[in-house]
Amino acid sequence: MKKARGDSKLKTLPPAVQAELFTQCQGKGGYDAARAWLLAEHDVKTSAGSLSNFFGWYPFSLSRTASYAQQFEAEIAKLPDMAGKAAQLSQIGQVGFEMLAMQSNDLEGYATLKKLRLKEEEQSISRDTLNLKVRQYEEKIAAARSSLEKAKSKGGVSADTLKLIEEQLKLL
Repeated sequence: MKKARGDSKLKTLPPAVQAELFTQCQGKGGYDAARAWLLAEHDVKTSAGSLSNFFGWYPFSLSRTASYAQQFEAEIAKLPDMAGKAAQLSQIGQVGFEMLAMQSNDLEGYATLKKLRLKEEEQSISRDTLNLKVRQYEEKIAAARSSLEKAKSKGGVSADTLKLIEEQLKLL
């Protein structure tokens, strides 16, 4: 069995602990002080190399990147031309999110985000197709009702009207 990377346990710490660890790494004592703090406060033993990897990874971590993407989306939403375009804003935020994942060399995260975006696009196409079919069905029903109303107003159903109704019912 492959041994887990030393920095992986740091990347799975609770977000508040990660934030404090990042601050500790920047502090006066650097990685040594951060290692001592992590061991004393959270009973987590790690190396300076793992802390260095964590320190490079943390600014681009998924939760921080998501926050950035949301802030980016909110700023774009303030532009006058973007009012009422929630779907487009979401797509723009998603692209920003993917770009940050790529910049941080998080290829797995990038691939996951890309797959999610493709899935959303597929669902949107399916939703549009379904809406089109419903609209077409409703139009056919309306046409059949219209033919029946015409027949009633003329006092009965002529052979032509009956044939038209039967043809429209076959389309349903």
